Amino acid sequence: MYRENVQPIIDLLKRTIRKRPTGSDEDTHQVARLSQAILDYGRMFQHHYSSRAVIVKVPDLSNRFRETSGTILKALRLLEQIGHATPIDRRECWNLQLRPAEESDHRPAGV
Repeated sequence: MYRENVQPIIDLLKRTIRKRPTGSDEDTHQVARLSQAILDYGRMFQHHYSSRAVIVKVPDLSNRFRETSGTILKALRLLEQIGHATPIDRRECWNLQLRPAEESDHRPAGV
């Protein structure tokens, strides 16, 4: 379940690393983990508020995950490349696209 959600991110990162030899593996994995954490945060928000749309702000995510705005933007751009996020205005607000299959993966067993 977890691997299925992260595999597209890992594949994209592998392609990116091959194109840009200057990026370190540690930084790449940090951005991938942060991207997954942002999606998990969006799912939590969606479940808690029963909302279909999840809009996040870069400064809020930066404070929540204790990362720089630049690192948050890298993670959001990665999510944008795989179709999980779109910028709304001036790179400050992003809309997360959480697919129905992903939502059902996080339901308790037997529900």
